[in-house]
Amino acid sequence: VDQIKKANLARLERPELVTASLIVAYTRDMIARRELPPDEQAVKRRKIEQVLARLRAGEDFAKVARELSDDPEALRTGGEYTAPRGTIPFPELEAALFALPINQTSDIIKTSVGFYVARVHQRTAAGKVPFAEVEPDIRNLLLTQEVEKRLPAYYENLKKEYQVQILTRANRG
Repeated sequence: VDQIKKANLARLERPELVTASLIVAYTRDMIARRELPPDEQAVKRRKIEQVLARLRAGEDFAKVARELSDDPEALRTGGEYTAPRGTIPFPELEAALFALPINQTSDIIKTSVGFYVARVHQRTAAGKVPFAEVEPDIRNLLLTQEVEKRLPAYYENLKKEYQVQILTRANRG
């Protein structure tokens, strides 16, 4: 167990995580990958301002996200996402998510792709995951590796024992 533990120390590292709900109004055409014209960007800005007003008036975040977010995943998730620090592609958004007080709605966050409104539900500090939590995963990984290593020889023994011949078009004659 100590050898396994030492060999898999990286699996014991847990990055800082944030769980938040997001609503986005894109200012870029996400298919053509180009900026929207200024008049369309202004429409998106008014849309996100209306979103923010509804949230501050107490409407349910998930309901508003499903109704108004430009992110197609919001229909499924209600806008809720979990991400480790360093993986959020927009520095302004990441900074806001890791600074915003829990359960507080953000102001409008401008990024290179659009306007966001966020509400952070939870943050999990970086640290070591207790070995007991990852031991089953590590055990399964090592077991899978061992099986993959032994399978070719096992198949060869089966072919010899049962005199299996694999015929291809080239050697069917």
